[in-house]
Amino acid sequence: MTFIEKIYTELKENNITNNNVDFSTRFLNRSPQYYSVIKTRKLDANNEVLVNIIKALEKINKTRKNII
Repeated sequence: MTFIEKIYTELKENNITNNNVDFSTRFLNRSPQYYSVIKTRKLDANNEVLVNIIKALEKINKTRKNII
């Protein structure tokens, strides 16, 4: 399992992402098929994509803090 697959699995299990398309667009900031393609090809994400995940999680965290 690649690092990006581990991240996806963790987010999915914690109900933070709904599916591959949501993960690709909202977290990776890529096309809807991006995660499916890299998963099929057994590739891992580059640093830019990993930074996008961090930014998306920070945004979610900030939103949740404002709600509480």
